[in-house]
This record gives sequence, C-alpha cells and structure tokens, in this order.
Amino acid sequence: MTRNCQKELEIGFAEYTSNILKEEWGIEQPLNEIEWPDLLINHNEQSFGLEVRSIFLDEKASGSLLKKNESHRVMPS
Repeated sequence: MTRNCQKELEIGFAEYTSNILKEEWGIEQPLNEIEWPDLLINHNEQSFGLEVRSIFLDEKASGSLLKKNESHRVMPS
C-alpha cells in the first residue's frame, strides 16, 4: 500500500503535469491500489489510469544506489 506522503507526491506530480499541459484534470485515488493504477484521471468526459514512476540515472537490473539512498529519506506514515 502506498504511504500517505508518497500518495501526496503522486497527486502533486499529476497536478503539475496537468498545469504544464494547460488541462483541467479531475484526480482521484483508486479504491484498490494493488490492482489499479496510482491515480485515476478524469478529463473531458474520459478517464485514464496514471502510473507515477521515478527514474534514477543509475538504475540497473540489480537496483539503484540513488534509489536506495532516497528511500531512507522518506518517513513511513
């Protein structure tokens, strides 16, 4: 399950993206985060699922040192 601070970041990214695109998005949290996307976006009578993903420059199959270091900064809720 997504932590509250992570969900707030995901919503912030979606709001920022809609502003850049000059679009008005209705942003909803899904009922089932395990099987559904991170966010549900409603726009012009249509809906789509949005997965928010962080990309780390040193990401490999074995993982990312930057990602590991970043995970220690996020406090669980």
